[in-house]
Amino acid sequence: MIIAVNYNTNEETIRFIKSIAGQQAGVGVVLVDNSDVKKDAALGSLLKAMIPDLIYIDSGKNLGYFGAAAYGLDWYLKNNPVPDFVIVSNVDIVIEQDKFFEKLVALSPEPEIGVLAPSIISKKWKTDANPKVLEKYTLEKMKFYRLVCTNAFTQNAYTLLSYLKKMLAGRKNNSHAGNGPARIYAPHGAFIIFTQQYFKHGGNFNHFSFLFGEEIFVAESAKKIGLDVLYVPSLRVEDYEHASTGFFYSRRTASLMKQSTADIITQYYSSNPD
Repeated sequence: MIIAVNYNTNEETIRFIKSIAGQQAGVGVVLVDNSDVKKDAALGSLLKAMIPDLIYIDSGKNLGYFGAAAYGLDWYLKNNPVPDFVIVSNVDIVIEQDKFFEKLVALSPEPEIGVLAPSIISKKWKTDANPKVLEKYTLEKMKFYRLVCTNAFTQNAYTLLSYLKKMLAGRKNNSHAGNGPARIYAPHGAFIIFTQQYFKHGGNFNHFSFLFGEEIFVAESAKKIGLDVLYVPSLRVEDYEHASTGFFYSRRTASLMKQSTADIITQYYSSNPD
């Protein structure tokens, strides 16, 4: 099943749900609407016209990305068992790969795999966002990123440089691309696949930050319960990117990123957080 989170991006949500409906796979879909502007009363009905069994949830407020995912999962599990796979996705994504869900089910991942990271291909840059992180970041790198997130100007400058790098590279120099599945540290957060084992071993979506840092949270949560993250390039989705947060970060967004980075340092580098 898929839990998708909408935040003031109705057009992207419709496009995302349409791409799922086009798969004709009968997959369960929960759409959590985090929007904090005037909601379109017809959105839920429009989505259900494409996928009749879709569960549309108006969260009533912005719960954050994983906050909404946790809310949607709890809602779904009231009347359903834990499915074989739970996907958490932004609505920037579209699923265009032929028989994506059939390919997913056919994987039959080993019992020590808790999270799957598919190829997430940028529509604009034609690069793969996965593997997001091959090995855990050093404390020094996290401190540097916390410094980058000091204000919106430095955060946007850093982001712009990273996109210029993508433009010049043309494609991500990914050592695992084309070489089959590989264990990695952390998946990209735009589209994460959780296996049933993740939940059976006690994994959850109770992220300590309101927004950002979800990828590190997932990596450390899987590690804590003795499971691995697997990059699976044979599964592919496409990403329009930044529909919810925008290309450049606002002062509030930069502040949230700074707080999330500080929270990560405190949680996972506690032996020397300063």
